[in-house]
Amino acid sequence: MNTVIQDPEILMQCSVEGRKDTFCDCNKNLELVQKGLKEYLEKKCSYFCRFYFLSNDDLLEILSQTKEIRKVKAHLSKVFEGVADLDFKPDDTMHGVISPQRE
Repeated sequence: MNTVIQDPEILMQCSVEGRKDTFCDCNKNLELVQKGLKEYLEKKCSYFCRFYFLSNDDLLEILSQTKEIRKVKAHLSKVFEGVADLDFKPDDTMHGVISPQRE
């Protein structure tokens, strides 16, 4: 990236020796990471079937925010049809469930 910043001309950067091999190696590594991530998400969905209704981005956000329960509640309506919000006490314990009709 530093050489691209120094000389941003694309034809010069594409002709650098070994650049294609570097990109091919990076692409292989990216495919391995994507495969591992897909397997991880499938495993989580198999534990809790309602996760199948979420996009991968939503699921990753939920799984990464498990310690911040108030951030997860934005996805509740996608997972549970009858849940619009959660009511929390000041100590972050859940006090109630609020329906889409605000009941």
